[in-house]
Amino acid sequence: ARHLEGFIRGYAHFAKLPLPRPWPDWPTPEIPNNVSQIALERTLRRCAERGNGKHGPAAQIHFGWRMLAYDATQDGVSAEVENVTSGERKSIRARYLLGIDGASSTVRKALGFGMVGDDGTTHRAFMGGTMLSFFIRSPTLMAASRRPPTNMTWIINPDMRGMMYSQDGRETWVIHYQVPPGTDWRAVDAPAVVRGMIGADVPFEIISGGPWTGGLALVAEHYQSGRVFLAGDAAHLFTPLGGLGMNTG
Repeated sequence: ARHLEGFIRGYAHFAKLPLPRPWPDWPTPEIPNNVSQIALERTLRRCAERGNGKHGPAAQIHFGWRMLAYDATQDGVSAEVENVTSGERKSIRARYLLGIDGASSTVRKALGFGMVGDDGTTHRAFMGGTMLSFFIRSPTLMAASRRPPTNMTWIINPDMRGMMYSQDGRETWVIHYQVPPGTDWRAVDAPAVVRGMIGADVPFEIISGGPWTGGLALVAEHYQSGRVFLAGDAAHLFTPLGGLGMNTG
């Protein structure tokens, strides 16, 4: 990400923030890097499945399964899981259970742990309340912008507040749009929102999308009970904006 530059009409402000080049005085050993989660997760999966042969077989990773229930004892944990497509059920026995199952964590709820902190009801000018995210593909968008590629583009004007994150530097983006207060997100015209953010007659495809709540600052009352642990969004919910991970850590 060489700089932040807007290519969309209707900005309240227009800015370009170049990173220093060359890097002799950069304060950390590694220069900044931005990697899409879509790309990073594929790489992490390959690394996890590859293994090195020194510590047993490579990890087995199975998508499309959900945990229905578990039973934890001093000796280990038994869990019943179900294939969401076929309905097949299996029992898994392990030494530990790691509940890394998101904001609505089944494991956390089973433990009975509550969440404490800011639940997002406090009004925030941006990245607060109901947000809508869209994963889009628009092969001609960069050419139509007639500006250098960007990693992140902000759209802030009287009509909307949102941002676009480049995913591959060419044709795919993730869009975050703040639903106006008092508006039901289900009534939002998604294509109209995307067209408004682009600000030009550029073809695009919405691959997927959905709502989430911004402005949260919540943490679980506990992270562990015996052989059961919580991590990730199951343990702490925070909208990581600005610190790019540092504030979440």
